[in-house]
Amino acid sequence: MKKLLPLTLMLAAVAILAMKGEGSSASATGPPVEIRPEYLALGDSLAVGIGASDPTSTGYVPLFHSYLGDAVDPGRAKPAPLSSVPDAFNRKFLRLANLGVGGEGAPPGGETTDSMIAGGQLDAALAELSARNGNARPVDDVRVVTLDIGGNDMFAVVPDCMGGPTEECTDAIGTALATISANFDFILSELRAAAGPDTTVIVMTYYNPLVNAGCQLSPHASLGDALLEGDPALGLPGGLNDLIRTIAASHGAGVADVFGLLESADVNPDCRHANDAGYEIIADEFMAAFEKASAEPKFTLVYYDGHMHTTRSDGSGSVADIKATAQARDLDAVIVTDHCKSLTQDKWKSLVKETRDASDKDFLALPGFEVTGSDGIFNRDHFLAYNVSDPFVGDNALELCPEEVWESPLNPEGTGPVYPENLTAWADYIHSRGGIAVHNHTSGSTQLSYGVNTIEIYNQSHVDDIASYAIGLGIPPQDAWGFAMTINNFAIYGERDLMMLVDFPGAPTAIPLRLALYLATQALPPHIGQIMGWSDPPDPNLPGDLNSWDELLMAYVDGTVDTPTFGVANSDAHNTGDPDSSVGLAKNGLYVEKLTRDDFYKAIKAGRSFATTGPSLALDVNGEFMGDTAAISDGTAELNLSVDSESPTAILVKIDVIKNGDVLQSISPMWPTYESSFTDGVGEDGYYRVEVVSYDLASDAYDFAWSNPVFVDVP
Repeated sequence: MKKLLPLTLMLAAVAILAMKGEGSSASATGPPVEIRPEYLALGDSLAVGIGASDPTSTGYVPLFHSYLGDAVDPGRAKPAPLSSVPDAFNRKFLRLANLGVGGEGAPPGGETTDSMIAGGQLDAALAELSARNGNARPVDDVRVVTLDIGGNDMFAVVPDCMGGPTEECTDAIGTALATISANFDFILSELRAAAGPDTTVIVMTYYNPLVNAGCQLSPHASLGDALLEGDPALGLPGGLNDLIRTIAASHGAGVADVFGLLESADVNPDCRHANDAGYEIIADEFMAAFEKASAEPKFTLVYYDGHMHTTRSDGSGSVADIKATAQARDLDAVIVTDHCKSLTQDKWKSLVKETRDASDKDFLALPGFEVTGSDGIFNRDHFLAYNVSDPFVGDNALELCPEEVWESPLNPEGTGPVYPENLTAWADYIHSRGGIAVHNHTSGSTQLSYGVNTIEIYNQSHVDDIASYAIGLGIPPQDAWGFAMTINNFAIYGERDLMMLVDFPGAPTAIPLRLALYLATQALPPHIGQIMGWSDPPDPNLPGDLNSWDELLMAYVDGTVDTPTFGVANSDAHNTGDPDSSVGLAKNGLYVEKLTRDDFYKAIKAGRSFATTGPSLALDVNGEFMGDTAAISDGTAELNLSVDSESPTAILVKIDVIKNGDVLQSISPMWPTYESSFTDGVGEDGYYRVEVVSYDLASDAYDFAWSNPVFVDVP
């Protein structure tokens, strides 16, 4: 990220450069063109302003440029009011570069997504962004990029569809949408990469150009609506505009949503272009999108693994080993969590120093610790502590860990923590130090009374250990892995799967999983394997006491607790110094404003993340992101979802959209990526979250991802 110059230094630099003769001479209107901030416009003939009385002043691009002059402070990296900036830095300072292609310079049929890529417009934009945003002067950055493209791609199918939803029509639509989807995603990806996270990018949806009564195609205006917004009769669950909205969201771009705003009087009878009134409406929508983007924090996706061990406790590697593995697996951050009972003051200080030394502008290593109880084989009384300055309670010279002050001894009956109130004390202590409490490898045992911020809904070491134990019982490896996932998923589904019939060695027929677990672990002394809470064989018909993640979330929705319980995935790597280290095999995608300790922990606490072993995802409801709450005033929630398998050989086999604990939609894309926007009726408070399953065709392996919830509030 570039270092910003204070305004006084920036003004001095402008004067020096002008005296040296770099660029054109300075004038009363501002410094040389080369060191002015810029608004960069790309698009088809609408960006050019075809149809306006004066395209250079009444098209939407010049109108939006004039609006921006009062909103962009060239002395800052983000848009801000100009109330305290000298006149030389007013709207005349903001340079306009309009690369739109239209009129005589356009290809036959107008600029399309194909021609934007192949014809030079995108290349010119990338060169401009590279020259300005890639240098050391933030004052000359491209601050705003606008894009309208895809309308001509879609307009080309109109002749094929004027006779109704024929096979020729549906084939043409499918081909056009596939091309637009791939090209639009590529264009936005390239622009975002070149512009960087601080540049506001806004794309435009399309109005229906056939609504003007003078347009010879006006009898087909309904077809225009269908192509833009979808029509089930044409086999279109969504249209061009839905595609634009979804892809824009996946790249952090704003949307000037103009569909339905331009009426007959706002459109020329040429069946394509707006007039002055229409362009003014479009410019207003761009400004509204700009103001929304300016008011919202700009997030960057980073990945972290928050549970691992060094040689200070029971790990095999150092912080340097962890960093090497983490970076090889494209992680941006790690939290090293050695067991507190293995730490001394000197060990803790060395961990703090090593993590600090391992951190730089591109990587964050942070010290944490694990509070370690003695519940039993599945270790359900372990907590992670993040963002706590040191692990010791009271007098540091005594080096007392929370579990030594508030004990959780071995339970001979194997029925869970003997003193659950002491686990609450652990969380209270972590919170009293300003930290984040994580209940790790829970097996569904989290109680609301614990008061943790987060639970591990996936723990790689836990899954590996259970699978190894199952293989030792004679269960085939693939079945053992499935068994391990089922146990792990108690953290997500609670009691749901305990009545599932499973094959068990020595049993003549399949038996309930609840009973199989008892039989599989009863021989482990001293009964520590009786993990479900029975000292005698359980009655399979009786309910247990596991809590699902959805039950914990609903407790927040109904007001039982004041804060939600978010979910994470971690490796819990102990083999941190080994060639086959598991650091990063489970991780979290975290949306941060910047990669600093404070913002990193702020994002974790806010639940602005998803847990994953592979796929990535983004979910928002009415514009509110994961961890946030969307206010529902009209009874309708709009969900925007983007999922990527993150592997060239993997496909998404299942995506479940979950509402208040129940599956609202189940989708099987059978494709590497998936994007969708849809609406849902909302009559009460609740939440939405997403679960993803991908399958790698090359490795014959499954991966998973789970979003944190977006809550909805109905006044």
